[in-house]
Amino acid sequence: MKKHLTIGLILLSICFSLLYFNGCGALLALVSAVFGDLGAFAFVPFLEEGKITESQAGKLPGMIMLYTNNPPPGYKPLPGATAKIAGVSMTTDGNGYFHITGLPVGLQNLSIEHPSYVSIEQQIPISDPNTSSVTFNNFNVTPSNLLIPIGIGGIFQFSSYATSSNGTLVKPLTSWSVIGDIGTIGEETGIFTATKAGTGFIRATSGSSSSQTPVTVVNGTGTVYGYLTYNSQPVKDATVYINGFTQYTITSIDIRYQIPTIHLQPAPPVVREQIWRPVMSSMVQL
Repeated sequence: MKKHLTIGLILLSICFSLLYFNGCGALLALVSAVFGDLGAFAFVPFLEEGKITESQAGKLPGMIMLYTNNPPPGYKPLPGATAKIAGVSMTTDGNGYFHITGLPVGLQNLSIEHPSYVSIEQQIPISDPNTSSVTFNNFNVTPSNLLIPIGIGGIFQFSSYATSSNGTLVKPLTSWSVIGDIGTIGEETGIFTATKAGTGFIRATSGSSSSQTPVTVVNGTGTVYGYLTYNSQPVKDATVYINGFTQYTITSIDIRYQIPTIHLQPAPPVVREQIWRPVMSSMVQL
């Protein structure tokens, strides 16, 4: 009897200590939650003297994110950038590296920002570290579509993911290939380099499963910029991006936005705020 009473008091004490987390029910949520991690590198291109300056483009273009510390030719690490994912942020070190732990398993949006470079955002699969990827279904590729320029910023690392037998996200071993004369891709890494304007597909294969995603390659020589208003009122601190394009910008205090190194050929810019709503904008493409 004394033993059972002691156990009961311990459990009651735990419940009271978890009141801050919305009661004893939070204990079950904490126990059942699954967390993963993300380690990656931010790189930026070496830009030729006089080719493009910050005063000409607002911020410098071409930032990319890779999972391995192997910068492509013409690229260098980007220290001091802020990587944000699932409400957690980390600053890149001297090698452009960041490592974030305790991330919810699933598809998460990663953004990387730096005062001198155009920001990027892409969808990242955070896998369950406790589940094998040998048996899976719903094999997919992220992103679901990609718009990418030739030259500066014309490198992107694709990711594959699937659903395990217990319903969590896993990342199966994948081989990669390109359909169409638009570029090259590392068979094991999924790192794509755009070389020719046009449309094609990136294909991922894992065992008997396969998936593909459309890619549009454009000559990245234009700049999209304009002023943002809603009901004739200025809108600042809104996110402006182009569907499928990793680079984005935030409207400034004078409601301007500017995204360099891309043509507005496939689709117009899209505006995202904390709450989605229609936005009118004025745009000019050079």
